[in-house]
Amino acid sequence: MTWTPLHRALGDTSSELTYSHIQQAVEQKIEETAELDWKSTLPLTPGKGVAPDRKEKERYELAKDIAAMANSGGGMIVYGVGETTVGTKTAAGSITSGLQIPADYRKSILQAAFSTIHPPVVGLDLTILKPDEDSDNPVLAMMVNHSNDAPHLVVQKGDGGFFQAPWRNGPETFFMTERDLAAAYRSREQGRRAQLQEMHDLHDRFLEAVGADQHPSIWTVAIARPMSPPSYTRHLTQELAEQIYAQASRAPWNERSMTGLKEARDGGATRRGLRHYFWTSHRLLEERAIRARVEVHQDGSLAVGFTRDGLLHPQDINPDHAAVDDIEKIGLDLVALILTQQAARGHLGDYDVTINVAPKATIFRRPDTQLHGLYTTFSDNDVFPVFRPVKGTVVTTLGRPELLSSAMDIINDAMNQVNSEARWTSEILNDKIAAMRSEYFPV
Repeated sequence: MTWTPLHRALGDTSSELTYSHIQQAVEQKIEETAELDWKSTLPLTPGKGVAPDRKEKERYELAKDIAAMANSGGGMIVYGVGETTVGTKTAAGSITSGLQIPADYRKSILQAAFSTIHPPVVGLDLTILKPDEDSDNPVLAMMVNHSNDAPHLVVQKGDGGFFQAPWRNGPETFFMTERDLAAAYRSREQGRRAQLQEMHDLHDRFLEAVGADQHPSIWTVAIARPMSPPSYTRHLTQELAEQIYAQASRAPWNERSMTGLKEARDGGATRRGLRHYFWTSHRLLEERAIRARVEVHQDGSLAVGFTRDGLLHPQDINPDHAAVDDIEKIGLDLVALILTQQAARGHLGDYDVTINVAPKATIFRRPDTQLHGLYTTFSDNDVFPVFRPVKGTVVTTLGRPELLSSAMDIINDAMNQVNSEARWTSEILNDKIAAMRSEYFPV
């Protein structure tokens, strides 16, 4: 977990949340706000044997608290900090002694949030904080991001099946009126249209930056943008951007291939753009310009592109021809960037993703299965008059296997247009990552 509303309340500019921040909150009697909520106990009673009625009530209260925070712009709930009264307001009073947090507790909360809130609130970030490894006094901090899917509704069992939309007004929770709901649904639709337009603009700006409309060669491009750019995430510095890129370029599936990530890495120094950092390369090979570009943005957006400038074989240079396997390579480059950014900056939620080949390509050459790095002789089977950009969602909120599976679905959707499929599978990718045991390719 990175920068949070508690950092703001304490006037702290550090990038990580620690147990010390909780202690300072208690010492300074930090007040509850619309984005900061103190809870003395855990939301779900751990262990078996909990009465069904109590279990249902706890799940509803948890769902109501999460939905209210998501419907109000996001914030943080801290479990294990009791409240006190300061004047007429509630504030952090004491750390609960002896709180027991089971190893699988995080999963229980995520399941409750997913099954009892409509639509589900995704991207919850839960962190257990302790003063030291052996401490018996942990607290549980949960970040709830701003949600483009608001309003989120909850329903209490036995309450007639009526859905309600909770929201926070300062430290208090209320329920939306019919007029509030109508406004929230309009805002959701407007936000989604704006998000899709921003994704389209990012794609066009990237192609403009590489000169795809002026240069005769074909670019393969992959773009990702968080569906709900979070309010609280680690600020993107040059050092952090370089860390994300360096780790992504070491992905285990990039060992031998000529890819956008590897090409741009060899191109030179990091450069600064408008709220982003980027890397470019330009090298001549057999008189063709092999070029690449990678971008990492402050809002969590990522972009990578690559052109081999028609170089398919030393004696076979066709700038109007694209390589089928470059689609898979660029998609996997983007997967590596998403994984390492999640590890380095904190959870940024699910991503809108686009994979495209531009300018328009109609001939897609296939790799030679016998000669590594070369392509088969051109034939009529390589002609595909129509290739459309593929759009989809990479799901990060359900763990790494689902992230890889959703990403490979998008890659294969792109490759299926040219009668091909990816060489890698999500299962093989997951096994490769697991073998690395790297903190930059998290579960």
